Amino acid sequence: METTPERAWNTLFAGMQWEQWDPATVQLLDIKGGLVDGGTFRFQLNTPLKFASARLSNVTPNERFKFSGKAAYGLLSFYGLIELRPDGLDKTIIEYTFGLGGLVGTTLAVISYDKTLGDVQRGLDNMAAIVT
Repeated sequence: METTPERAWNTLFAGMQWEQWDPATVQLLDIKGGLVDGGTFRFQLNTPLKFASARLSNVTPNERFKFSGKAAYGLLSFYGLIELRPDGLDKTIIEYTFGLGGLVGTTLAVISYDKTLGDVQRGLDNMAAIVT
């Protein structure tokens, strides 16, 4: 992306308005602490699973963070890992990894693999469009 890691962090993530880039997110609710280790929030989603609570960890400003949580009475777990790496002076590579687990999550991951992969790619494309 044609931006610095600092600008990407501040524009895309720090404000906790991920609906601007994540196609599955309607909005983040009940944000406590912000983008810091131990921060919490709830996703409001435009998927059959309408809400999911998440906790932030491994937060290093301008570099990386992880969100993870459980839903559907613990039968579905999820995580997302965002990593920003400088690429020259004014470019940033953003890697976005997302996974599902648990009894329901594992089945859903297999059934909806193409859609999930497409949503992750659309999210990355949206990020690039926002910061450039």
